[in-house]
Amino acid sequence: MKIQASSVRGNFKVVNGNWEILELKYEKWFSTKASARYRSQDIRIQAKDFWGSKYMILKNKKEIGEISFNWKGHVVIKLTDTDGVDHEYVMKGKGMWKLRFEIFDENEDLVLSMFSINKWNKLNLDYRIEKTEHEPPFDEHEFLLYCGYAANLYVARMGAS
Repeated sequence: MKIQASSVRGNFKVVNGNWEILELKYEKWFSTKASARYRSQDIRIQAKDFWGSKYMILKNKKEIGEISFNWKGHVVIKLTDTDGVDHEYVMKGKGMWKLRFEIFDENEDLVLSMFSINKWNKLNLDYRIEKTEHEPPFDEHEFLLYCGYAANLYVARMGAS
């Protein structure tokens, strides 16, 4: 499984083998508004506040979560499952030249790792995904969509600082 950049705008696809499962598309260059269509549902991610410190996740116009940064500079993904239970995941960036992300659940169990696949002729990063036995209670492809968006936010923020 991997996350594969599909344009220099930041768009990406969640790919399993040779099968493209879904694609997240940003509205325009340098935009934080992005959308995808998956299993007959509209998914949107957009800034929640003026400062761009929180981003809400909407599914069919209903808020189901948010993405933000904590005081340590890690990305926090909060999602509500179909039973109304909130789950929190922390994405930690590791490395500099060979960037990778590790996503942990609220029990601090490693859920998955995203390893960058650098290609000299691409401006954006692709990621190889490694899952663990600790799976989130969400559709894995949809969860990867949120992780890919969070990774793009992290890289943009680190590039701006």
